[in-house]
Amino acid sequence: MGLLSAQTETDMSVLQAYLQVLLAQENISIAEYAVALAQQETNRAEILFQAGKITQSDYAQVVSKQSQNQAALVTATNGKRSAMLQLKQLLELPLDQEMELDCPAMEDSAVLAPLPAFSEICRRALENMPQVKAARFEKESAQLGVKAARSGWLPSVAFNVALAGSYNTLPEPSLADQFKNNLGLSAGVSVSIPIYDRGRTRAAVSKARISLQQTELNIQQAEKHISEYVESCYLDVQNAQAGFNASRDNLAAAQESYRLVSEQFRMGMKNTVEMLTEQEQLVQARQSLARYRYQALVNLLLLNLLQGLPLTMES
Repeated sequence: MGLLSAQTETDMSVLQAYLQVLLAQENISIAEYAVALAQQETNRAEILFQAGKITQSDYAQVVSKQSQNQAALVTATNGKRSAMLQLKQLLELPLDQEMELDCPAMEDSAVLAPLPAFSEICRRALENMPQVKAARFEKESAQLGVKAARSGWLPSVAFNVALAGSYNTLPEPSLADQFKNNLGLSAGVSVSIPIYDRGRTRAAVSKARISLQQTELNIQQAEKHISEYVESCYLDVQNAQAGFNASRDNLAAAQESYRLVSEQFRMGMKNTVEMLTEQEQLVQARQSLARYRYQALVNLLLLNLLQGLPLTMES
């Protein structure tokens, strides 16, 4: 049983593809930042190599890292092209059609939006999701079916009214007198009490009760499925937000560590491997922050969708 309607799933797929484009754009920015760092370190390494403070092997490692970062930038650029292609396909746009996207900054306040209580989100989702609504309507219909089946045991009362008359073609009496004298009205009431119907009513009631029990099970299954899905999304948001906070702290530490090691490398106190390691850790810290930002936003929007709330990235 799918939780979302076909249209809702399409809308969510488009939204995820759009966010993937934003993530791809951020990956390009990170790759450009890494290229700039590598270029800066290459310039420093060249000066140190010319001054005889580092070996040719050390200098070659720095130049190689610059080439690797250039290749990573190309990969990131291709990743955005692929993300744009997926978005165009979902929107059923031709590949050669130009498309300019509004790419707002994904603010930390939106990523770290406080979550309502799980019980409140679950309650809203159960009220909003069509599976539960449909199952409850089926239960109401089944309850009416039980009442209708039970009516076979109830006595039935029938009312009948008859109006009869005759007409004499003889000239006397007059037409008015004939209607007055020959018109008759009768009424009757009949009561039918069921005594034995070969078990047909009992079988119909049993069948209706089974149908009612099945609808109750359907409601329980739908509610359980939705609750588990909401719980999974809720946990994913909490994990992503926690990871985002940790990544922010890690990025701040990585920036400071790289600054110190880079300066020590320039002064000959750190070797090339140590400097390049710090540089790589700094880039990875930025990538981790972007990844957790994307994961948190996707799951926050999915929670909104389950609750019937508008899809927005505003904090």
